[in-house]
Amino acid sequence: MALSRRQVLAESRPVDRRGLLLTGLCLTGSLGWSVLTGCTPSDPRIDADGRSPRPTPAPTTPPPLAGAREAATGERELFDRAGAILTGPHRGTLPASQRHLLVSIREAHRQHVLALASPEPTNPEPTSRPTTVSTPSMPVPQPAPTASARLSLALSLRLLSEKERAQAARLRVSALGATGLHALLWGSMAVAASSFATALDAKSSVPDPPAARARRPMAVVSDIEAIQEMVRQLHAIVYGYQLALGQLSEANPSGKRALAGLQAHRALRERLEQLLVDRSAQVPVAEPAYVPPIPLVSATSSAELIRRMETALTPFCGLWLASATRSADRAMAFDALARTATTARSWRAPLAVWPGWQD
Repeated sequence: MALSRRQVLAESRPVDRRGLLLTGLCLTGSLGWSVLTGCTPSDPRIDADGRSPRPTPAPTTPPPLAGAREAATGERELFDRAGAILTGPHRGTLPASQRHLLVSIREAHRQHVLALASPEPTNPEPTSRPTTVSTPSMPVPQPAPTASARLSLALSLRLLSEKERAQAARLRVSALGATGLHALLWGSMAVAASSFATALDAKSSVPDPPAARARRPMAVVSDIEAIQEMVRQLHAIVYGYQLALGQLSEANPSGKRALAGLQAHRALRERLEQLLVDRSAQVPVAEPAYVPPIPLVSATSSAELIRRMETALTPFCGLWLASATRSADRAMAFDALARTATTARSWRAPLAVWPGWQD
């Protein structure tokens, strides 16, 4: 049976204007973006008075990122394997949805190789420049083109999935051993590879964009600020889930999945609130109400709200991963990013090339 309105509104808390800013239908966090609306801040390249800021000296070229060459080699292999299936002897038997999935995966790995080939992979700009996958600054080997021709389609797809999971495991280790935006870079690529493997295993028919949306630069904040921002957004997403559950029946799979998602977000929120208490930091409190970006009139619109919220939460998980200064926090942030990306995908969100980055 569907939850009653009393149950839906059970978790409202007193308002603290130091928390989320509610202006009309635009509900944003202190960073200017929110899980309920997707509002974005104004362009940071323009001063408040409308004038362009003074040009700054060109930064010096940073040293090569440790592990970038090895990671690019793995990404290039995955790019080639996806391409080999698309153009190989089984191309005529590929269902349209599976072909679309492979195109998306191949494009994602191309974007990753281009980023790793740049002087600073955490700078989003290089992923949008026109160039080839193999660059002079980072040569990578290409598998023999006949390698997959001897395999069945099912075996080729299974092997690609296994390679994706192996790459995800390697990149996870790199993420947990790094700091700042480098931790986010490795973590994002790890979560992407894992989601590609899951999609391949499921033979997903979810439509995916054929090209990646560009990343936006992300400024790292303090670890406390990142955790506080996560709590603010979790207040909103818990409220949003409660609204969505008002239109979903607990007897069907969607309702059960939504209830599990609500419980997971509540548990994470409580854990982060306790972290802030332990570190003598202010714990953000929830607003009394939040405005969803779409009317909730059916199970379909409720599922759409959950999909949007989970997708919008991933950049906040990424910010936390990039800002974490303690190993335990970094591991927790990575797990939150991976879980959120998986949950978003389960609600029919498209594959993300850079999960955890704001786009």
